[in-house]
Amino acid sequence: MASRKRKRTRMPRSRGEFGLSVPEAGAMIGLSVNPSYEAARRGEIPAVRIGGLLIVPKAVWLKKLGVEERRPDAVVAPAALQHGGEAA
Repeated sequence: MASRKRKRTRMPRSRGEFGLSVPEAGAMIGLSVNPSYEAARRGEIPAVRIGGLLIVPKAVWLKKLGVEERRPDAVVAPAALQHGGEAA
């Protein structure tokens, strides 16, 4: 009995804290993989080629989408403390 090799579908790796893969960026606006790469080729998704990788700078992409990036490690003091007052 011949064994059948299954084709493995690879999910594109995340590009770290500051970058996205092209498919990740495209998925944010409802595009699948191939249309995402086509949009990057046309310049609609801002991608930078570094070696053999296409990386979408996260800050640039979020700004283009009109989304404010919120960092989970950012700590914001209550408004009263920001102006020298006391918190209630």
